[in-house]
Amino acid sequence: MLEKHKNIRRISIILWVSVNIGILLLSLLPADRIVMGDANINDKLAHGFAYMVLGALTYLFLSFIHTSVSDKTFRKLMISIAYCVLLGGLIEVLQPLSGRAMEFLDLVADLIGTLTGVLIMKLLVDKYHNWFKNRKTT
Repeated sequence: MLEKHKNIRRISIILWVSVNIGILLLSLLPADRIVMGDANINDKLAHGFAYMVLGALTYLFLSFIHTSVSDKTFRKLMISIAYCVLLGGLIEVLQPLSGRAMEFLDLVADLIGTLTGVLIMKLLVDKYHNWFKNRKTT
């Protein structure tokens, strides 16, 4: 890892860990402790958005491990998607322990959000790779 990437890498790790913790806490809190309006619509949008952010940050984090744009791009995509989908599946299995229902559509929303976030971040990393590579940090 190049020295000039240290700050960006740290920030991406902190954001990635924070989003993971946030998703775990919000997903495993008892249902009566979460206030939502129209749960059928907002719940799926919340799942999709949360996993879009998680997927993007996971791909970004993996991009700092493999610094070349072409360096194992397919592997980064698959690891990012697999991690997010496995986390979503594990949470769905654990939710009944906190008095919440396991829903297949939540997992579908997680997958759609993950795919969106990973693909957007891949495009951004590919487009701005040289900027990151040549950027001088103070």
